[in-house]
Formats: sequence, structure tokens, C-alpha cells
Amino acid sequence: MKRKNLIVGIIFFIFFILFLVTGSWLNQNERSILLDSVVDVAVTSAGDYWITDMGGRRILSTDKNLKVKQVLQTTDPVKQITVNDKDEIFLKKVTIRNQNNSIAEESIWKIQKNQEKMKKVYERKYDSSRLRAEIFDISGKGSDLILGIKEQNGFGFYQLDNNGVLTQLVFKPFEEADVWINSGVFLEDEQRIYYCLQNGTIYEYDIKEKKETQIYNGALLKKREGVPGNLTKDRQNNIYFTDLGLRDIGWITEGEVSYLTGNNELEQEEFLQKESYIKVKVDKEVVACSSYAIYLQKEGQLSPYYELEVGQKGVIYSWLSKISLGVMASIILFYTIVFLRYIIKYKDITSRLMLILCMVIGGMTLLLLVMVIPDYKSQMMKELEYRTKNVAYLTAENIPSEVLLKLDSVADFRTKDYNALKTIIDKIFLREDGVQDFYCTIYTVRDDIIAINYSSEESNGSYYPYDWTYEGSDEEEIIQTGVGKVYTSYLNSDGNYTFSLYPIKKENLGVIGLVEVGVNTQLYEEHINDLILDLLITMMVASVVIVFIILEVLVFFKGNRKLEVKRGEFIPNEILRTLVFLIFLVTNIATSFLPIYALNLVHNTSQGLSGEIWASIVISAEVFAGAVLSLKGNILLHRLGQRKAVLLSGVVMFLGMLLRVIPNIFILILAQFLIGAGWGVILLMVNTRISRNEEEKDEGFAGYSAAAFNGINCGVVLGGFAMNFMSYRSIILTAAIISVLILFHLWKFIDNEKQSEVNKEKGEISTIYYLTRRRVWTFLLFLVLPVIACGYYLNYLYPILANQRGIQESYIGYSYLINGMVVLAMGNLLTKEVVRWMGRKIGLVISVVIYAVAFFLVSSVESIPVLFLSLLLLGLADSFGLPLQSSYFMDLEETKEFGYEKAAGIYSLVENLAQSAGPLMFGYILIFGLSRGLKILALGVIVLALGFLLLSIKFKNKGKEENR
Repeated sequence: MKRKNLIVGIIFFIFFILFLVTGSWLNQNERSILLDSVVDVAVTSAGDYWITDMGGRRILSTDKNLKVKQVLQTTDPVKQITVNDKDEIFLKKVTIRNQNNSIAEESIWKIQKNQEKMKKVYERKYDSSRLRAEIFDISGKGSDLILGIKEQNGFGFYQLDNNGVLTQLVFKPFEEADVWINSGVFLEDEQRIYYCLQNGTIYEYDIKEKKETQIYNGALLKKREGVPGNLTKDRQNNIYFTDLGLRDIGWITEGEVSYLTGNNELEQEEFLQKESYIKVKVDKEVVACSSYAIYLQKEGQLSPYYELEVGQKGVIYSWLSKISLGVMASIILFYTIVFLRYIIKYKDITSRLMLILCMVIGGMTLLLLVMVIPDYKSQMMKELEYRTKNVAYLTAENIPSEVLLKLDSVADFRTKDYNALKTIIDKIFLREDGVQDFYCTIYTVRDDIIAINYSSEESNGSYYPYDWTYEGSDEEEIIQTGVGKVYTSYLNSDGNYTFSLYPIKKENLGVIGLVEVGVNTQLYEEHINDLILDLLITMMVASVVIVFIILEVLVFFKGNRKLEVKRGEFIPNEILRTLVFLIFLVTNIATSFLPIYALNLVHNTSQGLSGEIWASIVISAEVFAGAVLSLKGNILLHRLGQRKAVLLSGVVMFLGMLLRVIPNIFILILAQFLIGAGWGVILLMVNTRISRNEEEKDEGFAGYSAAAFNGINCGVVLGGFAMNFMSYRSIILTAAIISVLILFHLWKFIDNEKQSEVNKEKGEISTIYYLTRRRVWTFLLFLVLPVIACGYYLNYLYPILANQRGIQESYIGYSYLINGMVVLAMGNLLTKEVVRWMGRKIGLVISVVIYAVAFFLVSSVESIPVLFLSLLLLGLADSFGLPLQSSYFMDLEETKEFGYEKAAGIYSLVENLAQSAGPLMFGYILIFGLSRGLKILALGVIVLALGFLLLSIKFKNKGKEENR
């Protein structure tokens, strides 16, 4: 059975790694990929193509024959893709706020050398509502990147280096540049700028002479107006642009404009059948794209490719991803059934309670998902459709028809009539109590062409002709009947929309235009789903925390009954357990945000050390003080007596909790030191009391461990939950108030232990001799020290990484339950089975290997699910690894010779020193590179664990079996 499980585990691990490599191909057709909602295309010097489509949420990498080699997925849409001179791939992403459809952030990402991971190299965050992007162009230069950025008072071009540092190259003042600028390019060696405006004009600006020349005006073309955009350049500094009004690609050389395909000469019917080019890139050949195709220049013509063939690697990866997922799902399902059967038969009450809790929560969740939530979402969508229809009607009724009739040219952008229309629509959509989550677009029909005359983003100028013909369209039906329509779940390149198309009427002329009012349903549904998910998670977390607290309350009442019966003889372990629970509860309320809080305080100082190091010092100060007092606190306990010593320590701890409210990094470090000093003495007293109770020693230490984990989980979760409606400092103050319960508990239940009951142990060997024994120092240095230090991944590194991935502080707190519930549910079960199957030493090494796997995954895959998986893996490792450490150490012959109490003090000191070093270690990993640092750490702990195993085998004590 043991061998079968080992083989199955190896198989699962192999297929898991295989799925990590091939998972991006899971939902792709294994033979060909149909392009849809293409956004941009880029070409490398080797002729490979990079295409982003699906509204920017899919990235395709192809060879020079357009065979797909790789597929990447992204949550935030990619709006532009480019290649620098070193063939490094850069993306511009836009993050949208769910609540009002405005831009929350623009960011530049670099695709790593292995072309499977993306790294953020620059970001621009926006606090206020913003409908238009500021970064209007990205292009490569050597190993760097050139960014075109527009602001309200002008626009400029900036160089972005590999360190994310932005350097201004040129800036041109221009009033309302954020509205007027469509696109632009910078010719650095010629010191010229070309830029395109929303009114259909293109200008050349000579930087040295400060001379501006108009070289294109789409409104002056004879046969059909031009609507230029997307300026770009080739390596010879020739300027190209797409022209939506002409369905063509323009080419500027020496101030003259010519056209690539001649579509501007097409007749009306032919013109309406042509797709418009939305982006153009020129290197060795012209490459353009429309919404549904990629165009390559072949024999002087642009040939479209609507479907891309998948390369051989992609075909293999597509099948491997499906097979890997199927194998893993089958193994998980089988072992889930086996595990449930085992739990039902197993007599451990904690595991059974966890199983019952999961079943109850699962049943409630299923009920909500099947009955309540679908009805709620349906009602919300009906309400959205109703609002859309009403707002469209209100807008149509308020639009002045005489103004709209005058907007019939690309040159009308921001004219007097355009501004009159804008003022009216802004009053409806942009007032403080208005419908800011809706967009508004105005259409008219000119010469059988449907065109946009106004959009609330002001990104389409005042004349933006569409591809489809007017005849037979919904627009024609609405104009003829005068009756509006509501569209639900309408999919386009930007997402899924619900909108209403309503006629604009003028007396004696009938319908003269259409108003479209809508909302991004995808974002709206995501917002609703976020609210529902938050409700479900809060419900689950609250249920778990309530169970934990009730469990501790029941234990306390049991201990209180014992105390009333045998008062004066001893303090029941249950009473001590309650004290442990309270200490870990109050000290962990701030765990989910304490590193972030410290980083914020550091930003307000001018100290030389980095914020990460200051944050790690804050965390280390508490555990360092706890380490010192755990070892030397017995002096205080003997001199003052246990009651006075712990009451004094409780006061010190309370003062530390209060001092954390003061927003100063140095006071925060002092506060953490006082907190650690306080609980160091109190927990030493608890351990001493438990060890004196020979009859219930094992039960007492088991209760201590359970109370610690319960307190940690409840504290972290309560702190995370409070983040929904309280500030950092308010939560810290609340924790200080709750810590008064510890003082009350100490005053009420802790008395001085009678000297006659204290059986001082006198070890047979000295401390130095004990620490120099090979089995002792190899265990402490090779296993305990690195493992406990790595455990501070949970307290320091995980909150920072989760925050960087966009997880809310409350969810960070909630997610700790993944780790805690695994430890509580699996601790007794796995510890027993691991010892039975493989012994203590092998079990300790396996726990270290699980740690290493978790770190390797976090360093290799930047995703939220992998972060949650790391919590689960560390919970599995700790569930049997930590108990095995204690039992292995206490079973050593050297420990028996030295004395359990003194050995426990040394063990506690090593633990606390490791906890002090943990935050510093992870702080330096953040500074010097997360990916490489975690991989080195993973390899290092495995090497140390194997060293411990080899040394313990080599130096057996005269043949005595140690692996027990």
C-alpha cells in the first residue's frame, strides 16, 4: 500500500508539472484558432508574429508562417503590443474599475525570455474616474521602450529603461491633449514629432525649430473623408497610419501622403463591404489587422488571415493539457472518497468536526448557488435593462436636433455645436448623482453609412464610419419604425454589453439619429459576482470562526468546572489553553496587514534602509523579544513569583498593543518588542504549568497546539474581516482593547505555584556539551532553524505577494483559514500515519520537501490560485512536520540526559531566533528577486534536510534505532 501511494503521488506530481506547462492550451482548438476581436499585432526581427485578440485577453505567438506556437491568457485587456530592437515583447494593459467602467490603471508588461511569464515594468494608477487612457503609444528603442503619454496640458515621449525608470525625451504643450491626441510617433534622430488629432488632421512638429506643419486633413479629401489614426513608423522613419474613413493605409514620406491599397477609389457598395484596418506595423513588410483578421503584404496586396493553423507543439500541448487535467481529477476524486471513508471510521473528534462543518457549509453554499443567487442575478439584470431603456429615452429627449444635424464631418470635433451636445450629455451622465456606470454614443446615417458623431469617452472624434451597411440593419428598422430596442449580452471586442438603441426625433423630419446607452455587462456581472462571492466567503469564514470560538468557550467552561472542584491544587489545562488562545488571537489580528502597514509608515520617513527591511524588522522585533524572554523569563518568574511576573508581562504586552496605534516606524518596532516580551514570559509560565501536571501533560501540550492554531486563525480572519469597514489603526486599537481580556484572565486565574510542587530537574550534562552533540546540533541547525524561518512565509511574504496580486486585505485574512483548517483537520491523522508508514526522520524530510515544492510553485507561477495552493501545502507540511520535530527532539537520548525543561527552553530559543530571521530572509528575497530567491531557498532547505538525514544515519548511537 505504501509503495502504491508513493507511485500515485509521483504520477500526480508529474502530471501537475505537465499541466503547469501546457495549461494555457486547455481551451484551445488543437488544429486551428479563429481570430476574434483582434486588437494589435507585432513582428520580431526573425519574422515571428505576436497577436493579441479576444478584446486583448488572449495573446498568440506564431512563427513566420503564422503557425501558432504559444497561447497566453490575461485578465486585464492588452491594448497594444510592441517589440524592441532586442526582440523583447512589451504589452500595454488597461485595468477597468468594475463599478463605473473607468480606467483604474495603465501598465506596461514585459514577456520574459521563456515567453510564458509576464512581468510588470511600469504602471500609472488613477484615483479619480478616467475614461481615456494617458499612454497613447509604446514602441521599442534598443533594449528600452518609448512611451507616448498625454496629459491635460500637453503630451510627450519618455524612455522607459529595464529598471522601470521613466526619462522625458520631449514634451509639447497642447491644451486638452488628453482629449485631442489620437496617436503619435517620435523620430529621435531627426528631432521631429508626428501626431494625429481627433478632427482628422496630422501634424509634423520640428523640435529644434519649434515649427508645426499640417500635412494631412481628412475633411478636405474630395471623394470621401479620411479618419486617420494609429500613427507608426518603420526603420527608415517613414510614417504610416490607418484611415478608417478610406478603409486604407496611408504612407507619409517627405511630407507627402500616398495610399497603400487604393481603397479610397472604391465605389460606395464596394467600400461598405471592406473591413477597416485598425492597426498597422511596418518592418520588413506591412502587417495590418482588422477586428477579425491579420493582413500580410503579398505581391503588393494585403492578404487577410482569419484563421491561424496551430503548430505541432501546440497540437501536442493541447492534448497533454486535457490528459493531465483528466488524470489529476481522477486521482483527486479517488483519494477524496478514500479520505472521507477513513475520516468517518477514524475516531479523531477534530477531523470529524471539520468534516461536518465542511458538509454544512457546502450544503448552504449549494442551496444559495442553486436557488437564491440565480434569482437575484436575474432580477438585477432585469433592473439593469429597465434603467438602460429609461436613460436612453431621457437622453434622446434632451438632445437638440438642430445641433446634431450640423455634426456631419470629422472636422466638427470640439466645435461649438459639438460642445453644446457634449454639455447636455455630461449633465445627464457625469453629474455626481448621475449614471456614471453607463456610456453614451450618438449615431447618424450619412449616404447609407452609419457613423458615430459623439461618444462619452470622446475617443472616436465626431465622424467614425462603421463597417456594416445601413440597408437591412437594426438601425434602419428603428429609424423607419421610430421604436427603440434593448440588446442584452451583446458581445464585441471590448466585452459583453447590455444597451438600448433609441431614436432621436425632430418634428417634420422624423428620426434623425440614434442614441445608444449601455453598460459593460461583463464588468457589471463581475461586480455582482464579487458581491456574491464576498457574501459566500464571509458566510463560510464566519461559520468556521464561530465554531472555533465556541470550541474554545466550551473548553474554558470545562476547565472552570474543574477549577471549582479542585481549587488550589492546580490550574486545569483548559484554563491555560484559553489563555493561549487569547494571546494568539490578539497578536494575530493585524497579521494580514502588518507588513503593509509598516511599509506605509516607512514611506513617511527618510531612512536609508528599504521598506521591505524595515517591515521585516517590525515582524522580527516581536519574536526576538519572545525568544529572549522564553529563555530567561524563568528568572523573572522565580524572583517576583508567577502571579506578579505574568501580571507585569500582561501590562507590558497591553502597552505594546496600544503603542502600535502611533503612526511611527520606530515606535511600531518598540511596540512589537514589548508585545513579544509580554507573551514570552506568559507562554513560558504556561509551558511550565503544563509540564508540572504529569497526569495530563500530553493532553495539555496537545491543547496548547490546538489553541495556538485556533487563535491564529480567528485573529487573522477577524482582522481581515474588519478591513471591510475599519482602518489599520482602528483595528490595531480594537486588538489592544481585546487584550484587556488577557489581563483579566491572568488576574482571575493565575496564582503563585507552591514551591513544594516545583520539581527542579538537574541534568547530567552541561549545556555546551549538549549543544555540541552531533544529533542535537544537526537537528537544530539543519532542520528546525530553516523550517521555522521558512514558516514566516505566512506572516511576512504571503500578505505582501497577495496584496501585489490584487487580493483585498480582508481576503488575505480569510485565506489563512486554508492553512489553519488543514493543520487542525489533518494534524493527528497525518502525524500518526506518517510515523507508521515511514518513521519520524523520513517524515521530517518529506515535510521539508513539501515546503520546497510550495516555494518553487510560487516562484514559477505568478497567480492567485498558486498562492492559495502554497497555503494548503504549507498546512500539510506543518500538520505532521511540527509535531514530529517536537517528538523527535524529546526522544533523543541526549535530551533525556540534559533534562526536558532545559532542552525545551533551548528548543524554544532556536524557534524564536528562526522566527526573527524569517522576515529578514524573505525581505532580502523580495529585494534581490522573488523568483530566483525562492528557488534558491527551496533548493537550500532540501539540501539541509538531506544533510540532516545523512548525518543522523551516519552517527547512530551505537546501533540504537533512531527512526522512531
